[in-house]
Amino acid sequence: MRLQRLLLGLLLALLLAGCEREAPLKRPRGRPPAKVEVVKIAAVLEAPQKYKGKVVYLQGKATPGLPWQFVDEQPYLLRDATGEIWVITTAAMPQQEQELLLRGRVVAPYQIKGRRWEVAVLELKRLKP
Repeated sequence: MRLQRLLLGLLLALLLAGCEREAPLKRPRGRPPAKVEVVKIAAVLEAPQKYKGKVVYLQGKATPGLPWQFVDEQPYLLRDATGEIWVITTAAMPQQEQELLLRGRVVAPYQIKGRRWEVAVLELKRLKP
């Protein structure tokens, strides 16, 4: 009985050792998926209800906002050729005129410390443009 359990355990170990694990798909950190549909800022501003709560990719140049003390979220302005929108980040403030590609969730409306935006984007991740 004991020998049978030992042989069964050994057989099971050999079977499991022979199984190959599927390697996870690796993508360089900070890079967007291969096919990213960048949404124009004007499209979000013209139809905020269509994009509300959805994750979008936006690309443009940043203008840092004024940082607020004692608040984790900070606003900056992102502009492309079609318009400009406020982006709320918990990361470091981008540099003036820094080109950004970001993934974010559209919120409408949004408020921080009494400041209210009719449409804004919560930055989820900055990617390399």
